[in-house]
Amino acid sequence: FFPDGLSMHERVYEAFQSPLYVTFYLVALAFLAYHLKHGVQSAFQTFGLRHKKYETLITAIAVLFWLIIPIAFAVLPLYFLLAH
Repeated sequence: FFPDGLSMHERVYEAFQSPLYVTFYLVALAFLAYHLKHGVQSAFQTFGLRHKKYETLITAIAVLFWLIIPIAFAVLPLYFLLAH
């Protein structure tokens, strides 16, 4: 617990009641998604694994990182905003 007596759940719930805060959070996740997509592709390039033969695999792995992770993190604020 924090000095004001609120639990972490209460703090998160309170923060995600604000549409402005949720919008900011989702925009930040969009930037994170772009960053992850570029990072995964760059990692394969750095290790010399970026080749036409592996392009489908690289794209599939990149989708896991740049799409699924941000979507998973977006579920919580949307739930708290829309489920009240």
